[in-house]
Amino acid sequence: MRHDFWVKMEIVGATPDPSGQLTLVEGQQVVLRVEADRDCYLGVWQIDPQGKVTQLFPSKYDPDHLVRAGHARSIPGKAGYAIRASLSQGPEYLFLAASTHPWELQAGEHVGPYAVFETPAERARWEEKVRGLDLTPEPDGSPAVADAIRSFLVRAERDGPR
Repeated sequence: MRHDFWVKMEIVGATPDPSGQLTLVEGQQVVLRVEADRDCYLGVWQIDPQGKVTQLFPSKYDPDHLVRAGHARSIPGKAGYAIRASLSQGPEYLFLAASTHPWELQAGEHVGPYAVFETPAERARWEEKVRGLDLTPEPDGSPAVADAIRSFLVRAERDGPR
């Protein structure tokens, strides 16, 4: 994990179970709250238990991935679309990568508004691109990079609180 600058990602409405695992309820609207101490360009991906990667942000509905220093940004940030939690088959992850310089996002297969990286070759290209953000900041203005990861589970509504 890189922390050239401070970046924070919160899953709004997620609750910890007794073991501390963040949980959501199937069908719950997912809202992420992101903050950084520098202007940065952000990407957020969901990784399911089988390794399929879905780019949640930026998306067709929310393409501007600039986050301003000191200003919290909600994802989704525009009316007209929502991210809904679907039942987990195991732990899932949200991965955030941010750079102080703009970067081109790797395209995957489009499923609705999202780019999805499902095949081993697509995931390898995605991992290479994300690793490509892992740059050493230099006095010459090279990008500073930060990332964060959050684990969560989505339980069925009928399961009740754990």
